[in-house]
Amino acid sequence: MIVRIIVNLSTPASFGTQSVATLAGARCTRSTQSPRPGAEARRGRQHRGQHVPRWQATTQRVRQRQATANPTHVELAESFVRRAEVAGFTGIVVTLDTWSLGYRPRDLQHATFPQLRGYCLANYFSDPVFRSKLAAPPEEDPGRSRPGALTFGNPSLTWDDLTWLRGLTELPLLLKGICHPDDVRRAKDAGVDGIHCSNHGGRQAASAPALDLLPAVVDAAEGLPVLFDSGVRSGVDVVKALALGATAVGIGRPYGYGAVLGGTAGVEFVLSCLLARRT
Repeated sequence: MIVRIIVNLSTPASFGTQSVATLAGARCTRSTQSPRPGAEARRGRQHRGQHVPRWQATTQRVRQRQATANPTHVELAESFVRRAEVAGFTGIVVTLDTWSLGYRPRDLQHATFPQLRGYCLANYFSDPVFRSKLAAPPEEDPGRSRPGALTFGNPSLTWDDLTWLRGLTELPLLLKGICHPDDVRRAKDAGVDGIHCSNHGGRQAASAPALDLLPAVVDAAEGLPVLFDSGVRSGVDVVKALALGATAVGIGRPYGYGAVLGGTAGVEFVLSCLLARRT
């Protein structure tokens, strides 16, 4: 059986998550909100002959072309896409379900939002378009730089914005956060290359049972690749999703738990457990 596990990268490079995933035969997506610039991370992987991940673009940047409050968003979105192309990323994953942040009680309870402390913004702080709009470089005045990278959402966006993005790049486009068959069909009409069925790990659509919605998404895709994540905690969960028609299955929290408890060895242990139970 072909290994079909996707690791959604957002951990610091020191954990070696991508290297471990590559050795395990998994594939990776790298978030735009990660602790290390995507181009830098990709160059390191290519130099060592490792898999080049897909670039996961968050909604607020790729899809805010019509945002009148900040007309430079379209320039930043295009800059992110061009940097992904130059860096050699193999596709772009567009996250659709964060046009407004969900209510996250656990984050509020722990007063955690790392971006407010300047973490996970390396892709923004290293972007020439983003930097050109700042009064001072992030290195000199990080406090004034953070708000510009924290603008989420624009409910006025339409499918026309996807048409703009499709015309901007020839890289494969995958839409993440689609859980309804009608949206799948519309995405196909817009020329996307894959669907990522997800409820954002319950952090955006907590009451939407993503696994229950997967079969209808697969049927509507009619052969288009369908990735799945949300609630995957074991190899058994991976098998269930594959049996329901998923092309590949993504994980997020499990490898993060492993990284926190055991660093690189912890990530390796989690992936080995998932792969062992899958077989």
